[in-house]
Amino acid sequence: MKKAVVFAAAAILLMAGSAVANGGSNALMFGFDGLSSLGVDPIESGFIGGKMAMGDGQYVIGMVELGYEKITDEADGSGFEPEDTETAIGLGIGLQKNLGENDGVVPYVGAMGHFEWFQDKSEPSDGTEIKETITTIGVSGLVGFEYFLREWFSLGGNYTFGFDYAKVKDETDTPGGSTESEASGWAVGPFSTMHAIATVYFGDE
Repeated sequence: MKKAVVFAAAAILLMAGSAVANGGSNALMFGFDGLSSLGVDPIESGFIGGKMAMGDGQYVIGMVELGYEKITDEADGSGFEPEDTETAIGLGIGLQKNLGENDGVVPYVGAMGHFEWFQDKSEPSDGTEIKETITTIGVSGLVGFEYFLREWFSLGGNYTFGFDYAKVKDETDTPGGSTESEASGWAVGPFSTMHAIATVYFGDE
């Protein structure tokens, strides 16, 4: 029987901010990735966010993301249990510009710079370890909207696209020896799918 332990967490530092339709000065955003393909890898499935108002509907947004997933398969004939572990650490900061309000709907555009370190480590057999490490930096644009169900609560989403520079390192260790290779280069998005986001506002205006 396959067993999986999944953990995904993120923390965002936010300061004062007030959208056109909200009822508070601060906001927390809760979201998940993969809205356009719900089979998204759990390691990238959730985040917590926030933003800081700069005036005229402009905001600074920032993100710190941590992810971890471990899958253990059934033991083979020798009693060894193959494992696969994924770990991710990400940082992001950017700007968001609201484009007005119409019947509780607030569309916006923005841009964000980001960094991510990701590692997939597998042990398919006794004495064999395979690691793939991907370090990514990039710049992305985003378009999205918020729909306010209450003055202090909205549902919405965004879509990100842009450029990534990634460095990939592959390592294989076996009883017979070790191999290592590296590759790097730019890639053009969309490298992220849609994100569904719930936003909660609080504090005095």
